[in-house]
Amino acid sequence: MAPLGRAALLLAFGLVAYALVAGSYAAWKRRRRLALSAQNALIAAFVSTAVAAIVLWSALWRRDFSFVYVAQHTSTELPTGY
Repeated sequence: MAPLGRAALLLAFGLVAYALVAGSYAAWKRRRRLALSAQNALIAAFVSTAVAAIVLWSALWRRDFSFVYVAQHTSTELPTGY
């Protein structure tokens, strides 16, 4: 699961960087198709970030201590709701 979350975050970062550059260039040169491409990249980045969040939530739910965040912020003594 960790490689999926890491890949989703890297993909989201790349998509946001592309959207920033492409959107800026599209606004400067008034290119409608490039602006739509940047918009689609932002939507895909949202989906990719949601996948990464789901991976983290499932790791928290399963108390998977192989994730550094889970190991640092949870305990087996805490109820699941926390």
